[in-house]
Amino acid sequence: MSGEMRATTLPAFVLAVALLASLDLSAGQSDFDAQWQIAENLRGKASLARYEWRDTEKILKNSRKEYVAGNKVGAFNLLAQSIAQSNAALAQARREEEGWKRRVIR
Repeated sequence: MSGEMRATTLPAFVLAVALLASLDLSAGQSDFDAQWQIAENLRGKASLARYEWRDTEKILKNSRKEYVAGNKVGAFNLLAQSIAQSNAALAQARREEEGWKRRVIR
């Protein structure tokens, strides 16, 4: 894993851990909806950049199903995973914006 990749995935991992650490088992619908909206916005940005990862949307939808089924911890865990994937996809998009120039033969 390159240093740049570690530098961009570390904040995503820290965010995911912070999200799980702050999870209270009495987290309400509004808490879930707020985190879900953050995850959806990040997924949308990755999609607009044309770098959305294959499973991110499925993970996000499954988080809603888990929450409705009463598995709040699992739902928030899936949200954290979706956020991490979207952040990594956006980092990948930023790298590729300039990275293609290094691969062009002159």
